[in-house]
Amino acid sequence: MTILVMTTILANLLINFASIPVSAVSAPSSVSVIESRFRTIENGTYGANRFFRNDQNRSCTFNSPRSGACHGKHDSAGFNYTNDAFCNCKVATADIAGTAGGIQCFGYMRYVFYQLFGLSLPTSYNSNLYTLSSSNNITQVGQTTSANATNTKTILSQARIGDVIQARTSSGGMHSMVVKSVNNSEVTILDANTNGDCRIHNRTMTWSNFASRYPAFTLYRSRNYPTVTLPPPPPPPITSLQFRANAPTSGILNLRQQPNTTSTVLAGIPHNTVLVVNEIRGWGKITFQGRTGWISLEHTIIVGQQFRVNAPTSGILNLRQQPNTTSAVLAGIPHNTILDVNDISGWGRVTFQSRTGWISLDHAVRVR
Repeated sequence: MTILVMTTILANLLINFASIPVSAVSAPSSVSVIESRFRTIENGTYGANRFFRNDQNRSCTFNSPRSGACHGKHDSAGFNYTNDAFCNCKVATADIAGTAGGIQCFGYMRYVFYQLFGLSLPTSYNSNLYTLSSSNNITQVGQTTSANATNTKTILSQARIGDVIQARTSSGGMHSMVVKSVNNSEVTILDANTNGDCRIHNRTMTWSNFASRYPAFTLYRSRNYPTVTLPPPPPPPITSLQFRANAPTSGILNLRQQPNTTSTVLAGIPHNTVLVVNEIRGWGKITFQGRTGWISLEHTIIVGQQFRVNAPTSGILNLRQQPNTTSAVLAGIPHNTILDVNDISGWGRVTFQSRTGWISLDHAVRVR
């Protein structure tokens, strides 16, 4: 076999090898997967307090005063113009970022994003410095070109772990960051090269501090971010309920000083009077004709209230003929059904599918 043929075969092998795709990172199935991958990054070769460079252990003694660190001088291959490639900030190559492109903070952001989501960020940013060059694999969550504490909080309060921020700095440069966490007063980010040395940092900034550093920025999210299922909002607190006095026999409902049948009677409330109950302790606390006391709710009917069936275990709430657990079951009401409750005595009187009966309010949540 001639040297020319061997050379051709070797070249073809190299071409074919180069065309083999890099080991892909799978799409995260949940937020907990993103959190786990984020911790792996933080504790790995390119984690917090390390360097985004070619060799973590080699001391770089030139380019004083950054002795022991690295710097941003590079050529098209990502190497330092001197003969020391190890000291230069690392290029985000295809094997770690999906597609090749970017050094320093931008390259690091692309590296982290790919390791979290298995998708590649755009390989460049626009001339305004605070937007990426395309919307491939990302969606825009928020943006401002005149950041202050208020609008920064509004935008970054929406951020989730793994979201990325492309920003223009107060000095006119650009910076790229990955969100780690947010709370009511600050954001924590993971980034590289903040001080021009390719070091990786965990940084926490208040809204005003972030706005002063980055007057223009855009928050992006991966297109394959897992759906975040939020719990249903809690029902509104019961501040007051309306009840109608139901004393058809005597025509009068007693208003008593304390919530019991032996307490002093303060007034008699006529049948069908609508009352606002501000506190419930088996009895209802009300004010009637300038007098505050208690009425027995067994002799009232609730006015215009709605409840949502809360039967997550069985999925069904029994509609019973009478307000007790031994009464005949008229129907099964599905979980989360909204019902108008027209009478209340620990149980609620409702009509469901043309059948009127009682439900236990222990298994219902008031919604109005």
